[in-house]
Amino acid sequence: MRFERDAVALRGLYFGYLGANGLMATYWAWYLSSVGLTGTQIGLLFGVRSIITVVAQPVLATVADRLGMPIRLLKVGLLSGTLCIAGLSFMDSFRTIAGMFWLASPALAVVIPLVDATVVVRYGSERYGGFRLWGSLGYGIVVAIFGWAVTHVPYAEAGALAVQATVAAFALTTLCAVMLRRDAARPTLSVARPAIRVSMPLVTFFAVNAVHWSAVMIYNIYLGKLVEARGWATSVPGYAVAAAILAEVLALAIAARLLARFEATRWFAAIALVSALRWGLCVWAPSASVLIAVQLLHLLSFGVWIAATMETLGRFGPPDRRPTLQGWFSGAVLAAGGFVGSALGGAMLDLSGADGVFYAAMALDLIATLGFVAFRRTWLPSEPMSPIR
Repeated sequence: MRFERDAVALRGLYFGYLGANGLMATYWAWYLSSVGLTGTQIGLLFGVRSIITVVAQPVLATVADRLGMPIRLLKVGLLSGTLCIAGLSFMDSFRTIAGMFWLASPALAVVIPLVDATVVVRYGSERYGGFRLWGSLGYGIVVAIFGWAVTHVPYAEAGALAVQATVAAFALTTLCAVMLRRDAARPTLSVARPAIRVSMPLVTFFAVNAVHWSAVMIYNIYLGKLVEARGWATSVPGYAVAAAILAEVLALAIAARLLARFEATRWFAAIALVSALRWGLCVWAPSASVLIAVQLLHLLSFGVWIAATMETLGRFGPPDRRPTLQGWFSGAVLAAGGFVGSALGGAMLDLSGADGVFYAAMALDLIATLGFVAFRRTWLPSEPMSPIR
């Protein structure tokens, strides 16, 4: 019975946590604008959060692992982070909003690494996709339902409601964490561990993928501002994200077959090029329905991309050091790339409006395309790499 209960809790954690993050990314810009924040300040808000994540994820995950208390830290992190997010509704300036938001960031940043590790340890890596899929579903379903609920609500009011809905989603996620049983006591790990092979190919792998992810982050955060600039309904971002997540779930379901047909690194250039086209089509879209349909290209932008990066990442170190590689990937690609996308998107919003934001995303993915073409062969396992412990 223990593992059945834990399985439900872990799926709920993915669903609620990524659902909350979907609300945050898709709708918060409306609220932040309504209380007087500029595009640059919005970009800084999310960008600094990404930098905090770069540091917090590997440090806190390592602490939890060494002390043998990942579930306890998960519960504490979710509870404290939820309380900080709840306090945002009482803040009305950039300084106070940023302080509370950044205070919540370290605690919430460690959630996914700890949940990922728990799934792999308790159920095995072969079942990981079946659990992680619930996160994608949570992101899409929560954002879509919220979008439908605020169809006739003004942008500013919808943004304020999104903050409250985010708090509710995090609170439910915390309840799922409370359901989890603690890990059994385990022996202390040996200090002697296999070496991680670090080289220029690994650096370029992180760097080029970070450029692509920064473009995706621009979409995540500023899609609502593009919709607002067009004067379309407040429900449109929710439906657009739902279409994207539908494509993402499909990609995760068929990723193994796709990667078996074509070697993983062969997908990267196509992913970035199609993504660049996607951002351009977002600007061109003559109607909300066209904008929503364009998001089906998320199948490549994220779904196939994350599957290909996970397979390729394993070539840079032995299996015993995979948690460390995952931490580096999260920091160097997701967090650092997230900072670039957040900050650049915010600056472009002030300089050239929402259209300029998506043209910046398009430029980033064109740069990523060139990087993928230039460095792909160096990421193949035959390349020599210098081991560093």
